[in-house]
Amino acid sequence: ALRGHYPEALEQLVEAFQMLGTDDPPTAASILVRVIELENVLGRYGAALRRTELLMQLTTSTALLLHRAEGLALAGESYVAIGMPREATEAARQAAQAALALGSRGFAAGLRAARVLCDVEQRDDARALLDKLGQAPGSGLDDYEGQAMAVRARAIVRAALSGRLDDAQTRTDPIFGFEVPLAIEGVDPALL
Repeated sequence: ALRGHYPEALEQLVEAFQMLGTDDPPTAASILVRVIELENVLGRYGAALRRTELLMQLTTSTALLLHRAEGLALAGESYVAIGMPREATEAARQAAQAALALGSRGFAAGLRAARVLCDVEQRDDARALLDKLGQAPGSGLDDYEGQAMAVRARAIVRAALSGRLDDAQTRTDPIFGFEVPLAIEGVDPALL
């Protein structure tokens, strides 16, 4: 779906899901995941959460664990957007557990769960999840390593915004000339 065409894409996916029903659970689950993702993009969080409930019912089989992990992570994003951090944390932790059980196949869902954990101030849990997920699988379409670095960078930005770096020891960057903290709790020094 191209930006600006999200509503039309959503409508077509919903129509496809309605035509298919639940006779083909893997395909139905794939469609529902994309529907939930578009509902979130469009700010329709209530609809996204209702569809997530349907996805959870549909994905009770271990064969559909990937779709379950994706759905739980998307639910976490919805909960963050509507100001329900406790529910977001629980959804993200369940998504992380499912993603880890999938190995490299669960990397994208695990990455999404880590972003949710970071958004609800669970930086240590997000970082631990990223470490457990390991190396990003190669893909020509998704820059998983870049996304993982962005999640780690959120911890640095949040530390700066919260004032935790106000009294930190720093060094001057030789190229840009600005002050860089020598250490930030929970951040790999190699990133600094």
